[in-house]
Amino acid sequence: MEQEEKRRVLPVIPLRGICVLPGMITNIDINRKTSLKALDFAVRNHTGVLLITQRQIETEENSLETLYSIGCVAKIVQVVNMPNQIVRVVVEGLSRAHMDSYHKQKDGSAAAEVSLISLQENAWSEEEAEARARVLKEML
Repeated sequence: MEQEEKRRVLPVIPLRGICVLPGMITNIDINRKTSLKALDFAVRNHTGVLLITQRQIETEENSLETLYSIGCVAKIVQVVNMPNQIVRVVVEGLSRAHMDSYHKQKDGSAAAEVSLISLQENAWSEEEAEARARVLKEML
């Protein structure tokens, strides 16, 4: 049941040559129609977006096979229209996510069903962390 709560459908913005991580605040320039439509949907509906890196930067039309499976759910912080039909977007990475499926929408945008990946800050107890550190030091 907890798995279902972490699953959602989000608009997808494929990235070329950049990877956004949770906690990062960065700007990205968008000029592809599919990405602009995904951005428009996210802004109008106050949803996040899935930022996911392309395997090859030359790819124009993406599919599940042309994108990495792990991306970042991000919040749109600011949108600025630039010259030459480019939109500069400031995004804040919120959480890692696994892309379970990828779909082209009727409006030309893309959406994906994603599963959020939780990051456990303290995955080990303090004693276990110290023991692991000792083992690593001995190996060196």
